[in-house]
Amino acid sequence: MRRSLISATAVAALALTMTACADEGAGSSAAEDTGSRPDGKALRVGWVNLEGSTVSIPESRLGAEAGVAYVNKHLNGVGGRPLELVRCDVDGSPEKSVDCANKMAEEKVAFVISGIDPSGDAMLPVLGSAGIPVVGHGPDGPAMQTEKNAMFFGAAAPAGLAAPLTFFASQDVGAFTFLMPDVKWSKTITEKVLEPTARSLGMRQKTLHYDIANPDWSSLAASAAAGKPDLVGGPIFTDDQCVALLGALRAGSYTGKVFGGACSGAVAEALGNENAAGLVTYTDMWRVDARDDAPPAKQKEIDTYVSAMKEAGHQDKAENVFAQAGFTDVVNLARILGKDPERAEGKDALAAIKRTVRFDSFMGPTLDCDGSAWPGQSNCGNSVLLYENQPDGSVKLVSDGFVGVDPSSAGSAR
Repeated sequence: MRRSLISATAVAALALTMTACADEGAGSSAAEDTGSRPDGKALRVGWVNLEGSTVSIPESRLGAEAGVAYVNKHLNGVGGRPLELVRCDVDGSPEKSVDCANKMAEEKVAFVISGIDPSGDAMLPVLGSAGIPVVGHGPDGPAMQTEKNAMFFGAAAPAGLAAPLTFFASQDVGAFTFLMPDVKWSKTITEKVLEPTARSLGMRQKTLHYDIANPDWSSLAASAAAGKPDLVGGPIFTDDQCVALLGALRAGSYTGKVFGGACSGAVAEALGNENAAGLVTYTDMWRVDARDDAPPAKQKEIDTYVSAMKEAGHQDKAENVFAQAGFTDVVNLARILGKDPERAEGKDALAAIKRTVRFDSFMGPTLDCDGSAWPGQSNCGNSVLLYENQPDGSVKLVSDGFVGVDPSSAGSAR
């Protein structure tokens, strides 16, 4: 995600670790063509993303660039100011993230949009000193999750655990086993969010922490299925891990529900539609490949997004969740900051975002960026959608729209 969720950023960080080991009011979100073209002073914003290294996610940038083109061509830029991206690629190392932060300070950008940067925390001291806020879809590190000089449009990381559990509890799941990577941040969120949420919902919970460098998926699947829980899975998987776990569960004749976090259609491609059927995944945006399940207004936004990706020459990436996040973040920023374009930089831009409540986000839910979505977290959202793979290869919305969660009943990641 970045799905936003915990998944996308955590999955990117996990993949890197594996490699190393081995009152603004709502308003309408329909982004209609203004008929004008921006001719004011350019609004130059930084773009930092994991690209060109061992783990590379160019789709995030492609979505953002398509979003910039769309905003400038159809929305009159940011209140008449053409939007420009100042690009800097990172490789997952803190050193490269600091290099990009220094570049953004030298370029005097209005703010930095973080695509995916597992070492993004390293940027914060430099950007903070320069008065440059960080925005994006989801925080990429523990410091960013609570950073006051940042705000993200995706669901807060704890919601990536709590909201799916809320949904499964409504589906009569009484006992579940989650597999989580054996690293510090995973154990922290298990203790601070997963366990108290399960208790509050009356669910019996078991967690297996696996060695990310050398996981034995057959043994893990057998241990997870022991005792016949109603649900097996986890919120933080790469697609390869989803394939390995689901394949092992199917081989062991496990017939209960399987939760794959934010895994993609690559699972069905690898295992076949029949074996992938029943896999439940989640996201904090309406899915392109399940357009008809979205409300009419969101279907229109999906069509707008797909058309913009096609116009940018990247229609083949339109279903990619990273591309969706990059695009929607740019559009949301343009809509919020376009109300007062002369104050769309630095602390003024961040203040405008943090005043935004009941905001009908593009292809997403209603957001509250005033800190109330999840107190202590730098996110505007706390809800997700749940989808299930079908035998014919399609995906179907199985939640009743967005599943929100009350942070007070779900523990705290702090």
